[in-house]
Amino acid sequence: MQQLTGLHSKLCRQDIIQKIDKIHKIYQSRIILTVAIMTCLLILGGCIQQPQESAKTPVAVEAGGSSNTYDYPVKPGTEEWEEIPNSSELVEASQIPDSELNMMSTAGLVESVLNYPFLPDMLTFNSPQQGFEAVTSRFNGLQELLRRRDAGIELIAKYRGMDPLALEKSWSDKKKGSYTLRFTYLETILAQQQVLAGLTDPQLQELLAVTLEKHRTKQQSPEIYGLGHTTWVMGKVLQQINDKSFLQQVSQDPLLQNFLAKGAFANEKFLAVIAEHTERLLTENNHQQAIPNEPGTIGEQEYRVGESNIIPGWRELKARDYLYQLELGDRGMSWHSMSKNDTISYTIHFPSEWTFNGFSIFNDREDNKVAELAPLAQTDISMTEIFQIYQPLEEELIAKEKAAFEDYEVFKLIEKVPVMYGEKPYWYPHTYMISDGRYLFAIIFYSYELSESDQEMYDNIARTFRFE
Repeated sequence: MQQLTGLHSKLCRQDIIQKIDKIHKIYQSRIILTVAIMTCLLILGGCIQQPQESAKTPVAVEAGGSSNTYDYPVKPGTEEWEEIPNSSELVEASQIPDSELNMMSTAGLVESVLNYPFLPDMLTFNSPQQGFEAVTSRFNGLQELLRRRDAGIELIAKYRGMDPLALEKSWSDKKKGSYTLRFTYLETILAQQQVLAGLTDPQLQELLAVTLEKHRTKQQSPEIYGLGHTTWVMGKVLQQINDKSFLQQVSQDPLLQNFLAKGAFANEKFLAVIAEHTERLLTENNHQQAIPNEPGTIGEQEYRVGESNIIPGWRELKARDYLYQLELGDRGMSWHSMSKNDTISYTIHFPSEWTFNGFSIFNDREDNKVAELAPLAQTDISMTEIFQIYQPLEEELIAKEKAAFEDYEVFKLIEKVPVMYGEKPYWYPHTYMISDGRYLFAIIFYSYELSESDQEMYDNIARTFRFE
């Protein structure tokens, strides 16, 4: 589920440092490395590695670049880290400033999350799920990632590029340990319901195929990798796909239910059962080998960018995308995946200095996020009803207007949103919802000031939109 509105128990300092140091030090000798691996197995976390792009595996899910990854100013082990007096200041110092977070590409955000200094805290709780929730509750980077429509796509692309066999003999034990732990962190994020719910069935099967590939590769190095987290991802995907055979077995096994809910207390039976169901489903759907699509396409989705034939010097996006069901609730508008993978085509034009990341984000020349596509929706809710009931949750409403662009009804919003960590105190999302009476298209533009020239440009972009 995604919401259009708002797109826009702390640990003590010494404990945190000791935990991070412990994770680093356990790789300083072969004996301690073995102990660390056994510990990871107990909490279902196959220990893992720092990702390198693998040339062995074709990429079926294309990802954007991560050139705007956040460089954390305070890092464990540095003098600056030691000088911060308390845990709350350490946590705050490790937040990503909103001025960068709001404009960051999703690929850059994924890498920034994986570099978060407190991510190892996930391993210090009773279960991977509990650890994830605790770390997410105090890190704005993970919170933002879970809100991104293309989070799952970028996470799959990142995961596909990681090779469990890329460990080099020349690496220190500490570097090997850091590399292996990256798998644990990424698989924990991929297992989250918020991520899986944003993927279509073809994308879920793509994730299932990639995860099975990692599962098999890790089995070649059992002295290094556990399979708990990898198997957890496969089980969660099988649940999300609603595989009837698997769900029937889950309904009869409370321990398996507990494993899927928490990611903890796996046994050999669970590992075998989930792997067998994964192989069966992929074989039934002829998806044992992930087949790469052309760049910019996933299954029936397609995005093509060319020269605009309407506005000289601009570019045109021709897209075919999946439809979601739009609903109204207490917390505003939300999008839900539909049981059928229905698609609809559209075009929209945009300035040539912008680039499109292939899924939903537009970036400027400095790689700042300047616009974002919301899910396409099929709905019986009229624009008049949306206009009448819409109220911001926390934002200040600057403008709320109805308009007509040729045959389309348009609902335009301008909101003022506080910036918690950036240099500027506010930013101004401009949201355009465009409907032909049956389908709803929405695009959000991002600006740090109210500018008439920007608003005119946003209007011109919205006026170019057409359902095909």
